[in-house]
Amino acid sequence: MLKTYITSILLCLSIFANAQQNFKPGYILSDSKSDTTFGQIDYQNWENNPKEIRFQNNNNQILNIVTSEISAFGISNEEHYQTKRTSLDITPNQEGRLLKTPNRTITEDTLISLLVLVSGENSLYFFKDKRDKEHFFLEKQNEITELVNHRYLIEQNSKLYIRELPLYRAQLKSLFSDCSKEVKVDGIPFVKKSLTKKLIEYNECVGCTYLCYYEKKKDASSISLGLVLAYNSENKNFVHIDYLPDIRQRYTLKSQGLTYGINAEFVMPRSLNRNRIYFEAYYIQEKIDTELKDYLQKLNSINLTTLYRRSLANTNEIKPYLGIGLGLKYLLTPRDEHIFNPLEVITPQLLLELGIKRKNLGAYARLKSYPFPTSDYEYLYKRVAEVYDKFTYKKLQFQFGLSYFLINKTN
Repeated sequence: MLKTYITSILLCLSIFANAQQNFKPGYILSDSKSDTTFGQIDYQNWENNPKEIRFQNNNNQILNIVTSEISAFGISNEEHYQTKRTSLDITPNQEGRLLKTPNRTITEDTLISLLVLVSGENSLYFFKDKRDKEHFFLEKQNEITELVNHRYLIEQNSKLYIRELPLYRAQLKSLFSDCSKEVKVDGIPFVKKSLTKKLIEYNECVGCTYLCYYEKKKDASSISLGLVLAYNSENKNFVHIDYLPDIRQRYTLKSQGLTYGINAEFVMPRSLNRNRIYFEAYYIQEKIDTELKDYLQKLNSINLTTLYRRSLANTNEIKPYLGIGLGLKYLLTPRDEHIFNPLEVITPQLLLELGIKRKNLGAYARLKSYPFPTSDYEYLYKRVAEVYDKFTYKKLQFQFGLSYFLINKTN
């Protein structure tokens, strides 16, 4: 049985690996606007401007395309990139990498794919290199200028200090000089939102048309909180032993009913909203339906669950997912003065689940395994020490649940 469970987990991991691709409608542009090819692009919400993309054409062929060999590509209604030849300031700009010289290092005639922030007669582009340095380029009258925010180290009294030269502000003043009114750039920070806003203000001033692509949905972490209602089905062996008359009564008990609890879901950053950690806590009451009315009548427990969930689709309104994880079943001590505490109060479970989510509502089917021999509860009765009850859970159990997120930030 355990071998079957392990095989199922390995199959799920294989599905997770194949689910890493995320094809979305897009296009590539070779040399001219008439040479546009539409298809699907494996969109990975790139942190750095991609040097290579996977493109699926209408014949379902998947091609690996070097972005510097095409003139443009994009994800429809999301991101657009254009390949430009320009000079590039590669001087280190992050703390820990700064140089002790004001000199800058420039590479000429560099061919790179730039993320379009504003497109029009005056355009703004963004590029994040392999060292995570952020670059901004402004194109005016087909001439591209890199905006420069230069930082370097200076030494004073045997201590190092960072000197920052926001040269881009003077560059913007010069580039915006033909505007009939002043576009204020003093104090403007070197970030996407602020620079985009200023270029839009300039385009509107000089009467130029433009398209703004800045508003990209952040792939940040988020958390949701809610309630869970589940139908729990568990089978277990129940043995009632009385040593004096040497009575051993065996039963197979079926515990079926509704459980309720609370849950939380955490979406990992930079995962295309796919990788999630799910937490759940719910209460279970299992009734013992036998003719032994003088003994234990029910088992009460709290279940704590942690799962890793992987969404198999990210663009559909209904999102299926697979999950694997661990559960802990904590047995609450019966309020009976004639019963000793059970010998085992915490029982581990291995979990495998398949589910779907639509906005705030989720549903799942879960397979629970009790793989360890400690999955036994034994109760010894004080009044007759020769009598005790023993419960052993079957190795595989099932659970079906519904969850509703009262605070939903994950979708």
